[in-house]
Formats: sequence, structure tokens, C-alpha cells
Amino acid sequence: MTDRALTPKGTEKRPPKAVERRHAHWTEARSAVVFSPREPAWVPSGYWMSALQSWRLANEEKGQILIATFTGPNGAYFTVEQTAIQQPSQFEFKQSAPVDGGVSTGVVDIHGQPAQWRTGVPIGDPGSEATSWDTSLVSVAWTEGTVLYRLDAKGLDVSALMRVARSLG
Repeated sequence: MTDRALTPKGTEKRPPKAVERRHAHWTEARSAVVFSPREPAWVPSGYWMSALQSWRLANEEKGQILIATFTGPNGAYFTVEQTAIQQPSQFEFKQSAPVDGGVSTGVVDIHGQPAQWRTGVPIGDPGSEATSWDTSLVSVAWTEGTVLYRLDAKGLDVSALMRVARSLG
């Protein structure tokens, strides 16, 4: 047993490094992660998949995270992030949002699961209180089994993002 307070300086055990891998196709990406990733069956007209990336810890064979980025016209984009999680019951999507400033939130059903959507994404350091909100972004997140799904978009409205989310199959 190692006690951090008793560990000599410089000998602390560091977490494994994250390793990124880029994929040309969903078939290749499926074999690179520990879960069965879902590909959107519907993508808005004018959008194309511009990146497909997985991340794994250096000491693991397969990744825990897969992110597909779709680029659209005039700088519009959306991402589909899928992350393996150990304890789905530990995730709570209710997040405070300012009552003014154009941020809206709600809950919808996606694949029989409650999904939290929001127009406006907090800007700031992870784990800290948001200092401002980017109201040009739309987000939806939910869990199914041991996978966390999160879609973020700029240039799509809530209904189009929900259509992408519901098309994950």
C-alpha cells in the first residue's frame, strides 16, 4: 500500500498517458474500442464526417472514447462522442444554467432513456463554474447501459441534433 504523503518526491505513480488513434472508417473504429459504437444513420444535408478518433490509455489495448466529427457548411459542425463508463448510475445530467442570456434546457426521450439537452454550453475550465455561456452551441447527453453519449453542435438547431441522436443505431 502506498501513501501519497509518504512517497518520496519524484516517485509518485503517474496515470498512464492517453493515446489517440485516427480511423478512416467506422469498421476500423469498432475494433479499437471496448464497446459497440453507434454510427448515425441520418446526417444533415451538406455535412460529412471529417474526423473519427478513439482514445485509449497507453497501458490498455482498446479505447474508452470514440469521437466522430461532422463538418457542415459555413463553419457548422457536430460531434458524436461515445464513452465507456463503469457506473452509469453515477451520471447526473442536471446542470444549472442561467435564467437569462438565451440558455434553454430540457429532457427528451432517446432510445427509451432520458436525455438532457441544452442550448448554450458553459465556457471555462473543466470542473469549475462556468464563467460564460456560448449560446451558439447545442448539446444533448444520455447514458445507455455502460455507454455515455454526448452530441454537441454549432449551426444545428435542437430538433436536428435530436434527429441525429435518435438515428444512432
